[in-house]
Amino acid sequence: MESNESRKLAVFDMDGTLLPGATACQYIAHISGTTDLVIDLEARYSAGSLSAVEFAQITHASWAVHGPELYRTAHIAARKIRNIDRTLAHLAQHGYATCLITMAPKAFAAHFGEFDHIHGSAYPDTIITPQDKPTIALEVARQYQIEPDGILAFGDSASDGPLFEAISRTVAVNGDNQIESLARHRYRGDDLFDAMMLALSDDVDQA
Repeated sequence: MESNESRKLAVFDMDGTLLPGATACQYIAHISGTTDLVIDLEARYSAGSLSAVEFAQITHASWAVHGPELYRTAHIAARKIRNIDRTLAHLAQHGYATCLITMAPKAFAAHFGEFDHIHGSAYPDTIITPQDKPTIALEVARQYQIEPDGILAFGDSASDGPLFEAISRTVAVNGDNQIESLARHRYRGDDLFDAMMLALSDDVDQA
């Protein structure tokens, strides 16, 4: 095994990044028959009239009756960006630990079992916010004695903004204008491996 000093950390967003053009809550809603509710709640959250905790409390009340199988079924049904497993395997071979950080339910995110670390919201009360993302990433990095410049992040939207502002090695994956303005690299497409290779060009340049 490589020493901690040689390790790096790759951090991934989920909604919109690993799940192109969609969110975990939308897939959960589809399976549970609560699509209209979630569309309304997402619109209210985006408009600032609903907090993340309120969103979680309302959706959890609707989803709890289905049990944990709901999240597994929704994860299976979700369309994922191509080559997640290949990307994570390549990163591991090159000394990277991997971490998934999402505001979405951890009960859904946990089914991406290939990551070394998975952090998601524990509905209905413990909710990850955009401001939590850099805090979590830096804490995971400290566990490996990785400096901030050894962190690589992938994201797509404003919820990744605080993380992208906190570190320098970033990739916008099908990103919106705001996150692309913060990113070192910009990728558009449906293959996570290709997005990763853009970022790893930094390692080659610095070798």
